[in-house]
Amino acid sequence: SAPPMARLASTKPAEDQVIRQHSKQFLASLGFCEIVSYSFISRRAIELLRLGEDDQRQQLLPLRNPLSEDQAVMRTSLIPGMLETAAGNQRQNNFNLRLVELSKVFFPRGKDELPEERFNLCGLLSGMRRPSAWNEPPQTVDFFDVKGAVEALFLGLGVRDVHWTKKDTAPYLNPEVASRIVVADTYLGDVGEIHPSVLESYDLKGPVYLFDIDFDLLMEKAVSLKEFQPLPRFPAVNRDLALVVSNSVAAQDLLDYLE
Repeated sequence: SAPPMARLASTKPAEDQVIRQHSKQFLASLGFCEIVSYSFISRRAIELLRLGEDDQRQQLLPLRNPLSEDQAVMRTSLIPGMLETAAGNQRQNNFNLRLVELSKVFFPRGKDELPEERFNLCGLLSGMRRPSAWNEPPQTVDFFDVKGAVEALFLGLGVRDVHWTKKDTAPYLNPEVASRIVVADTYLGDVGEIHPSVLESYDLKGPVYLFDIDFDLLMEKAVSLKEFQPLPRFPAVNRDLALVVSNSVAAQDLLDYLE
């Protein structure tokens, strides 16, 4: 008798799956470690972020039978889980952190409707920029490290028309060291240093830097298929331009003026 046979076929992954996997691998190449936090959090975890009353993340979805008060609602942000993970690492004397999570957040739609599920991307940096070495003085991470990681990701995804503004920065960030991320007039998220009061609430030692991005909106701006462009007929000409401005002038303001 013939042995049983079956055909196995694999389907091509969806475009959004490819972009998410590519983003995780790219951030891993920058030294980030992926974490997976609980989808259930406490109400107080959101309150500690100092969000406004009209913020969508305040619209929490309660569970009918929560295991505990610490897991009573579905998360509307990845930030609480990220900060709790960082605090747990610091309690174990691990202060050099590069953490990232790309997972879903949940928002209520109606009484008898399933919640809206959206992918968010959250990353955290703290501690030393590079491991200690005899031939290099120690350097701690700063705002430009976390901003550079976001810029590198956008470049890898083909995202263009990115603007950084200090107007209406997130309340959980230090307003002096923070920026909103805007792509083609669409607000995507925030990047900056965690506010001292939030650090104290989570028992964290700073400075700690974080970015939080609506990844579903980011995927709409990503270029999945890159098109070939013919090489220029003439060689490029590079020019250096040096400007002396006040410390209060933002780099984005200069770029907007030059454009």
